[in-house]
Amino acid sequence: MRVLWPLLVALLTTCSTRLAAQEYTVSLAGKQMNFKNFPYYVVQVTDARTQDYCLGIAQVGPNHRRVPVFSKDSLTAELAGLFARSLGGDTTGRHPLVVRINHLFVYETMVSSEQEAFLEISLSFLQVLPDGRYLELATIGATSRRSSSLDVSSKHDDNIISGIYDCLATLRERADRGVHSLRLVPASELYRPPTPSSFPIMKTGPNQAGVFQTFSDFLYNTPQQVAGLSVVLVRVPKAERGVQYRLERESQLLGNRNIWGVSDGNHAYAVIFGDYYRLERAGDSLLVMAPGPASSDEALTGAVIGGLLGGVVGGAIGGAIGGAVAEDKAGPPTRFQVDLLTSSLTPVNLPNARRVEARVVLFCSEFANAPITVRLNGRELCTLEKGTYHRLRLPPPAEAFTLTLEANGKTAEAKVQPAMFATELCLLRIVKGAPRLDQPDGETRRKLLRQIADEQVVEGCKQ
Repeated sequence: MRVLWPLLVALLTTCSTRLAAQEYTVSLAGKQMNFKNFPYYVVQVTDARTQDYCLGIAQVGPNHRRVPVFSKDSLTAELAGLFARSLGGDTTGRHPLVVRINHLFVYETMVSSEQEAFLEISLSFLQVLPDGRYLELATIGATSRRSSSLDVSSKHDDNIISGIYDCLATLRERADRGVHSLRLVPASELYRPPTPSSFPIMKTGPNQAGVFQTFSDFLYNTPQQVAGLSVVLVRVPKAERGVQYRLERESQLLGNRNIWGVSDGNHAYAVIFGDYYRLERAGDSLLVMAPGPASSDEALTGAVIGGLLGGVVGGAIGGAIGGAVAEDKAGPPTRFQVDLLTSSLTPVNLPNARRVEARVVLFCSEFANAPITVRLNGRELCTLEKGTYHRLRLPPPAEAFTLTLEANGKTAEAKVQPAMFATELCLLRIVKGAPRLDQPDGETRRKLLRQIADEQVVEGCKQ
């Protein structure tokens, strides 16, 4: 018992520290990928992420409180070390690469009784030209997911390793096939991620006919030809899960299971749940009607993202689905946008599990006898009628701010301290003719948020 007691104390101390943590830290130190005879070595890693406040969101403690995820060292240093350990120091016969991080995001959600950790990643691989410009060999995206009944946050580093491995594997596979889609990049754009219009699949004109084995094949419009296969899609009558199609001669592909999608020369179709769903261009976006979650619950909505389009897309795995929503639990069709950097599907209304922001909801009491005008830093934010609300979405870092309320010719000031990845509810009332801001908790808070979620009340003004 004397031997076990220090271990027990250490365990309890670790758990207590973890529960009280305001952030979660990921480190790739000591991690390594097993790559042999890789034709490239990495000389520089740059960070072009639009959202670089954190790596994403972890859920800690029994209440699954959301906290930001940070890397122990800088993200570029973490990846540079990983590449050095994994690709080796012998550069003989290999080509130098600059790796640009376009996007790297981790998050968690609950699926059934298991916690799921998700990764979305996009890397660009470039070579330096003598004139100082860069030649972009490819931009490759991938997703990864791992589950755990206990501490799923500890899976984020493994997900990152897996996503990077898939990006490198796809780069090598494309090099072996000689299908690089080269693009010149000025030195001034080295720290900018690619725009949607830079990808061949978004150019005007028809797709190439054939089979897309990976998301990168689709992105660069470089399908592979299957001998004897005529790609003809037939629409499924009375489809129950959105606009579905089937391949007229599906048996021709039975010997080739590694399929992300196909193209008939006019449209591209992604394989989802074993069916073919048509991808539609809409300006700079790519949309698809696909099976949504069976529930509008936030956790399930978040679970749809992270691989509904082919699992670990961008690597060697295609197939029907690698996400967290089982086919028999799919709900009515939902419009998704395809992330051209990572291949993940994003609902039009992004779930809170994915938002790097603080949220403040201003709810005007249904008993208010006059409209309440809200000003932020002297600028009018909104005027709310009774029983309406206004939602503020605040970028990181979350800092305290002061609101000025006006009603019945009277004013009042209130200080609000938002919290990252959380919703602060402010109830606007009129007490003795003067405006007032309260921050309710308990059942009152749950009731008001439930009314918003169930659309029993309307948003009074848009931000």
